Amino acid sequence: MKAFYYCKKYLVLCLVFAFCVCLNFLFIGCQGTDFYSLASFDCSEEGNVEGLSCGESIIDEGVEIENYKDSQLGPVNTIRTRLGRMDILFVVDNSVSMTEELASIANQFDPFLETIKKADYRIAITTTDWVNNQGRFLEFPNNRYFLDNPDGDSSVHNENVVHFQNTIQRPVGNTNDERGIYVLNQVLEHSENDDFFRPHSLLVVIIVSDEDERSTGGRGESPLPLEQDDLPETFFRKVSRKHKYSIVTVHSIIVPPGDLACAKQASGVDGTIYAQASDPSAATLAQYGNIQKGHVGSICSSNYSSQLGPIADTLVNVPPFPLPCFPSEDHVSFKIDRKKVKVRVDRRKLFIEDKAFFGAKIKVSFRCLKNRRGNR
Repeated sequence: MKAFYYCKKYLVLCLVFAFCVCLNFLFIGCQGTDFYSLASFDCSEEGNVEGLSCGESIIDEGVEIENYKDSQLGPVNTIRTRLGRMDILFVVDNSVSMTEELASIANQFDPFLETIKKADYRIAITTTDWVNNQGRFLEFPNNRYFLDNPDGDSSVHNENVVHFQNTIQRPVGNTNDERGIYVLNQVLEHSENDDFFRPHSLLVVIIVSDEDERSTGGRGESPLPLEQDDLPETFFRKVSRKHKYSIVTVHSIIVPPGDLACAKQASGVDGTIYAQASDPSAATLAQYGNIQKGHVGSICSSNYSSQLGPIADTLVNVPPFPLPCFPSEDHVSFKIDRKKVKVRVDRRKLFIEDKAFFGAKIKVSFRCLKNRRGNR
């Protein structure tokens, strides 16, 4: 009877031991299994990259993202698209004082579009009138809300120039509370605007105004108070979350800060807040890895071609290529028309250091750095 008791006791211990061994095997075994997919993007609920589903491939308007397993290096992600996609959004001050300036920009827009016509561009217009327009795009004469010319057709190019000229000279608004940054945040909230934004493109914002945010930028006697959505940092945070596949740059044609002669000529206010959006601080650039510095032009210029020109030049000078994460510099491969080219990694941007052409087929392979702040 005693022998039977000990046998029964040892049998139970053996079963418990076997059960623990099985649990341990399952736990450790799963850790070593190649269930990679897009694990380097941190596929937790908090850190999941918008626009990429873990374990899925994406094909979106000519942009293909795929991934494959490598037992030594972990997940490698590949993007296939074309170089030179840019989405250009004009935010224009349509108050009474801007009538003459908007007419001048309309008449001098052709050289700007001529400079970028080889790129795959989209152009939309909204206004600083946050009360009436509320961040919606203006409708062009062709009943569309953005202009494009993906095939580089010269006749389409000429039509786009005319459509832009007619639309930017819309009847003036009746508000003197101009809020260009606030409107940009409104733009991001309207789902009907989403078709304009494309992943892996250069998102270009061009603000045109003879005033500042809320007219005075929150300065002077009895100023209108700036709210969170009036601050460039708020826009950078929101656009970096919603469009982290894109490089974002803000350009301003304004009364340059400190230009007293221009302020007097335009009877306006220097655009300090708008200039901050075009020339963000180093800390802001470090925090939001897909933000790029822009250009500040003068609203007092008699030649708007000269003000739009530097903006166009920054666009055609092979803009940086955006990634959805901070990549490992040792595992980035960039090919143009199947030929490997040299690139420089800066945060989530790749700068092409070899010769490149708009429309060229590109293939980018990269690995993301895990747990790097900003890979969200």
